[in-house]
Amino acid sequence: MAEKSVWSYLKSKFDFGCIERHEDMINLGVADTSYNFIDSYDAEDGVRYNRYSGWIELKNASFPKRESSKVKVEFEPMQKPWLSHRGRHGADTWVLLRVGRAYLLFYWLNIDQIGQVSYDELMQLADQIWPAGFTPIQLKNALMKRGA
Repeated sequence: MAEKSVWSYLKSKFDFGCIERHEDMINLGVADTSYNFIDSYDAEDGVRYNRYSGWIELKNASFPKRESSKVKVEFEPMQKPWLSHRGRHGADTWVLLRVGRAYLLFYWLNIDQIGQVSYDELMQLADQIWPAGFTPIQLKNALMKRGA
């Protein structure tokens, strides 16, 4: 399945805020999607609001033929540097990778290793793993962790 189907799935689950797809032919490496949402909670002195925003690069991969083989994930030359640069300067940047039916979410700190390791190693690097897809609340909670 193509990256476009990862976008369709993500968009269908993002019912708690705003998410947009980006196709930027001028600025190389720009992530596929940007998002923002507000989460509220009750505090002693009234309702408080936390605002979240960031970028998500979408990727799709197949299982390798051998367990020990690397999972091939194709990135354009400027994609990883773009995500890392913004991450180092305070932006929440992520990679959402689908392998088979599983979805793996990586915070920017681990993206350099994506495409360089086996599936088992990817599972250890992922900030969040959903073996058969995710619900909107699972996605929202994962994005609120900010890679913690």
